[in-house]
Parts: sequence; structure tokens; C-alpha cells
Amino acid sequence: MKKKFLKINAFLHLWLGLLSGLVVFILGLTGCILAFQQEIEDVMEPWRRVVQDVTYHDSPKEMARVLLDSLPDSDIATVKYLGRDRSVAIDFEHQGKRKTAFIDPYERSILKIKAQTTGFFPVVLHLHIRLLLPGKVGHGIISYATVIYIILLLGGLILWWPKKWNKRQLKNALSLKWKAGAKRVNYDLHNVFGFYSLLPSLIIACTGIFISLSWFTKSVYWISSGGQPLPVREAPLSKATGKTLIDPLLAVDSVWHLLGKEKQRSTYALNFILPKKSTDVVTVTDNPNPATAHLAVIRHVDRYSFQFIPMPHYWQKDTELANTGDWIGRYNYDVHVGRIGGLPGKFLAFIISAICTSLPITGFLIWYNKKWGKKKAKGVSIRF
Repeated sequence: MKKKFLKINAFLHLWLGLLSGLVVFILGLTGCILAFQQEIEDVMEPWRRVVQDVTYHDSPKEMARVLLDSLPDSDIATVKYLGRDRSVAIDFEHQGKRKTAFIDPYERSILKIKAQTTGFFPVVLHLHIRLLLPGKVGHGIISYATVIYIILLLGGLILWWPKKWNKRQLKNALSLKWKAGAKRVNYDLHNVFGFYSLLPSLIIACTGIFISLSWFTKSVYWISSGGQPLPVREAPLSKATGKTLIDPLLAVDSVWHLLGKEKQRSTYALNFILPKKSTDVVTVTDNPNPATAHLAVIRHVDRYSFQFIPMPHYWQKDTELANTGDWIGRYNYDVHVGRIGGLPGKFLAFIISAICTSLPITGFLIWYNKKWGKKKAKGVSIRF
């Protein structure tokens, strides 16, 4: 029975690996790139940072005035305060073209106006989550290839497991023999690196499908919240009946003042979305720690009464009201991208992504060498 199980596991590990290998390679490679997206963008686009910091930011209307003095017919969509030592980003439309202006909050000057074209990182992100395919096709392939990868990791642990837990076999299972032949080194790269990266790889894969597969998200939330269903995330509507339409920028400015002095500090990240339709609310994402996402709260405010409208989804409620399921949802993204551990966390996410990139390659070479190469490297016996 045990031999049959091991044989089935080896068969599944081989063919599921060949089936999903290319997708796993793409996920790992794009994950490596995205791990340090902010750091790379800061180097390539220096206008994202400012030399002199302010203790308190000016209001959205005052920041927008810097742009409107230069381009008075601009239609502003968002005003983003990105945190300490960072410029204020304003998304707007001018003469039918969407652009982003980066404003120095200290000098009150425009550092850069950039067209909203499809850049390198948006392409990499689209490749990571949809394989550049339209609709739900790419999203589904990525999601279920990740599920297969989780099965491969667990099956790989069974294949790695030493037959006997003695010193010699344990050493073989835990160390790379760099001086051995090429086939043995490749086998060790797959086997040993796969073992050492097992737990963080499982975490990254599970947090990935938490983002992409709604049935998995709902199941995890239901279990962790004590049987509560996952609330739907949606924006409420403003009550516009019989009320005078308020200028969008003025409405956002009013919400800015409602948030209070503490959240106007430059240490906070605030992302204001201006209302366009008469029933739209003012939406502001409030994040006291811009380096992570798990403390962010998406708030909705009626643009006429300026009353905050409470919503049940974990991103839309105050952290004081969060249950265990809410906190799992909140921490999920930060864990997935390595933000939870600061720069060391990003390095770990990069290294694990690099190993994930290598596993389909080394696994394919093991299969190829076994099927078409010599069965034994000179002087070294290899057990597959």
C-alpha cells in the first residue's frame, strides 16, 4: 500500500509539475521583480521622493491648486498623500489624456507630470495575475496553477523524506554536493532548495490564492471568523435627493478637515477619490503606516451630509472592530509580497520567488536526464 502511494505521488509530482511548470516559472520570476517595485521606481523616478519633509500636509484643495494654476482645465480624479519624504500624486485628465502630477508638498511646486501609459511594472503585474490574457482565462490559469503548485510542494516533501533517519541520509537530504556531477548538483538544487523553501513557499502560494480565488477566501474567512460569511466589498451611495451639488474638490477638502490634525501628518498615507456622479461618495483610504497595507481603512463619506458611512468588509471597517477573519484578510497582502517584515521581508520574498522560479527548471532537467540522459553520473549513483 505504501509503495503504491509513493508511486502515485511520484507520478503526480512529475506530470503536474510538467503541466504547471511554465506558469510557476512566470509567477516566480515576476514575483522577484515585484518584490522591490517601490525601491526600483524610486531610483528610476526620483520625483516620487522629496528632499525636505513637512510636519503636516496641506489640504487636497491647496495641493490641487498647484496643478490648476498651471493647467486650469484639468479634471482631477484622485489626490494621494504617499507618506513621509514623498511627493503628493494627483491623477487627472487634461485634453482627453490621463496624467499624474507629482507635487512637492514643501515647495508647493510640480516636480513631474507623467502620462498614464502602460509601463513596465503594470505589465509585469498583469503577467503575474493574468498572464497578459484577457478576461478570466489568465486569472483562472494562474489561480489553479498555484493550487497545483501547493500539491507539488506537499508531494515534493514526501519524495524528499529520507527512507531512514540516520546521519548519512539526513546529510544527503539537507546539503548540496557542489563537487558532484552536474546531474547530482541539479538534483540537489531541486530537492534541497525545495525543502528549505517549503514553508515560506506554501505561505506565499496560499496568500496568493486567498487573493485570487473567491471560494478559498470565503472558506478561510468563514472558518476563522467563527462561521460568519465574508461581507461584500462595495461603495455606498450619497443621498442626493433635493440637495445642492457640492463641488467634488470642495467635498474632498471638507472630508480632509473632518479626518483631523493627526491624520494630516506627513507620516500618514491618504488616498482621496473625488466623487463624479451626484450619488457618489467621497472615498478616502487612510493608512497610518504607508510601508504596509494591513492597517489601512477605506472610508466612505456622504458628499452632502459629510457623515461617515460604515461598511462591513474588513478593508472598510475600523481595525478596532476587526475579528480574526478580518485580520487574516488584512495581513494577507503584506505577507504575500513580503512587506510584513520590512526590507528583510522583501529579501525573503525575493529569495523564495527565485527558488520557485528555479524549481520547474531543475525538475524538468531531472525528468529529461532520467528519460533521455545517462542514468548514472560517473562515479555517483543518483536515486530519483
